[in-house]
Amino acid sequence: MADQIEILCEQNSPSDEIIVIHEILVAQGDVVEKEQPLVIAEGSKSLFEIISPGAGKVVDIRIRPGNNVAVGDTLLIIQLD
Repeated sequence: MADQIEILCEQNSPSDEIIVIHEILVAQGDVVEKEQPLVIAEGSKSLFEIISPGAGKVVDIRIRPGNNVAVGDTLLIIQLD
């Protein structure tokens, strides 16, 4: 069985505690490549991308656009190839 990895909410700057989700660039079931952008988020008034650390398949999305998410919370889960 392939390993799964949780994609966590990241800080854009050291002062970020809450991140706003602007756009989800993948859907459940999508196959993603390593370093592919997954989510566009806002922290400290600037937009940034959260990227995939590996290739695999999106098996769970736990956020929606407009959500406020704490740094360290799980955004989605990828089953690695």
